[in-house]
Amino acid sequence: MFSFVEMLSCWYNGEEPKMPLTAPRKVFNFPKAELHCHIDGTYDLTSIIEMAKARDVALPSYDPVILSRLICNLRRCESLDEYLEIFKIVGPTFAGNLANIERLAKESVIIKARYGVKYVELRYAPHFLLDENSEKNGITINDAIQAICTGLKKGCEEVKTKWDKDIVAKSILCSIITFPVSMSMEVVHLCKEFSDQGVVGFDVAGAGDEDGQMILKHKEAYMFCKENGIGRTAHAGEKGSSHEVKVAVEELEVQRIGHGYKVLGDDDLYKSCIEKGIHFEVCPLSSFLTASVPCDFRIHPAVRFMEDGLSFSLNTDDPGVQQSTLNDEYEIATTSFNFTLEQFKKMNIAALQAAFVDEETKHKLIEEFEAEFAVLAYSSVAKQEN
Repeated sequence: MFSFVEMLSCWYNGEEPKMPLTAPRKVFNFPKAELHCHIDGTYDLTSIIEMAKARDVALPSYDPVILSRLICNLRRCESLDEYLEIFKIVGPTFAGNLANIERLAKESVIIKARYGVKYVELRYAPHFLLDENSEKNGITINDAIQAICTGLKKGCEEVKTKWDKDIVAKSILCSIITFPVSMSMEVVHLCKEFSDQGVVGFDVAGAGDEDGQMILKHKEAYMFCKENGIGRTAHAGEKGSSHEVKVAVEELEVQRIGHGYKVLGDDDLYKSCIEKGIHFEVCPLSSFLTASVPCDFRIHPAVRFMEDGLSFSLNTDDPGVQQSTLNDEYEIATTSFNFTLEQFKKMNIAALQAAFVDEETKHKLIEEFEAEFAVLAYSSVAKQEN
């Protein structure tokens, strides 16, 4: 049976995989923290189809297997921009409909819990949750954010009820790099307004530029976040250059970087990020699919990050778009990066330390993770001795 990594290789070489995309994959039975995942890129295709039919939204197919082949991306794109085109197909199924927005958030939490995630920060651009009829229908951006907050809360409750598991779900509001500053300022004020409902951070998403000028124009929004205790992360060094990462770290004063692979192009900046404890939200599969890193997973920037002690975590980015799970990211890390259980522990603790959550919750989660990993490590040693 093909491994997930071998299946990707088939796609890359233009071959059909010899196993279905739904075939069983490896299970990584330890607690996980995920910091970089877009709600509008996290979905079950059957739900998207149901929402589309209910709203009379056209899809290329209403068969989940066929739809997966048509709009879910496991082929390496020419660029990040090509990868992002998929969002234009699924977005209309929920944008402007509060019930569907709430459902999307709720199901996102359940999907995460299914794969052992105990802490997750899900991000989205609230402006993209509205459509051309929202104003006419009396739906505001505040309504859309409230629907997400309600959905996340209900998702956590359902996980507890159905599986007797605990998961903490927070959210990050995004602006888009091409938005005017006024829209970014609107978003950060909404971050503050909804901080008591689990909104913990601000991000600027989208494909940037080589010199970092596109993201620099959002500096006022980041300074507002710093002054008001709102977590600060930014998509940088994915399509752009190491200089874009430099701008985000030194000018915007972010605590975390989304992706950031191009940081390796500037040794001084890279060393500075290690010293400052800047956390990098690494997404192995999407970095391959968006052509942000070399084709060979064995030389992925994450390997260097681990060797040098950079703070980073593994994340899915857009698992619905890729029809992947967090376990697939860990399979890549095991198969291609040769990461060990102890290194997975290190990454997940680093993720919790960098999380935009209150200190009490953070310390509680770190204690729980350390205890669970200790049991797994003991079991592993016991098996080897027997």
